[in-house]
Amino acid sequence: MKGCSLIAVSLVTLATTPVTGIARDRAQQEQARLASFPLKRIQAVLAAKKLRALLGLGNDVAISSDERTNIVFIRARPDKIQQARKILARFDVGVPNYLTIIPLKHASAASTASKLKVILTLEAIFSDDRDARVTADDRGNTIIISASEETMQHASEILRWLDVKDK
Repeated sequence: MKGCSLIAVSLVTLATTPVTGIARDRAQQEQARLASFPLKRIQAVLAAKKLRALLGLGNDVAISSDERTNIVFIRARPDKIQQARKILARFDVGVPNYLTIIPLKHASAASTASKLKVILTLEAIFSDDRDARVTADDRGNTIIISASEETMQHASEILRWLDVKDK
């Protein structure tokens, strides 16, 4: 009998609750949740900045990132989390890499490859392209580069400056 009276009280309460009370209860049901998004291609710090700009910040959205693990954390309502998931899926895509073999005329492949790696790593700090790979082939005195088209062109220009006769 207690169960029936509890249901009856709940129904009466629901029927007599003003619309604003129902909306508030619904809002409480859709309370903020925490979601984490591990990223593969873009930096979590940059992704968090882009999400803040697109989703906005306020009492209902909090966005943070962890550089070490490259994860974006979002505390928001489920609809905002879903929106963030879609945005990140569009951002966290790879740029097609191209493979090029560049023969050197004057410089050693091993020392030139190490210099090129340092230069491209320093430049990657200021850009989103972090997937450049540089390998030396000492037998053919060539440099093998796997990178985006833009980075590939830039690396070719750098190699023209590095491939000079030793004085």
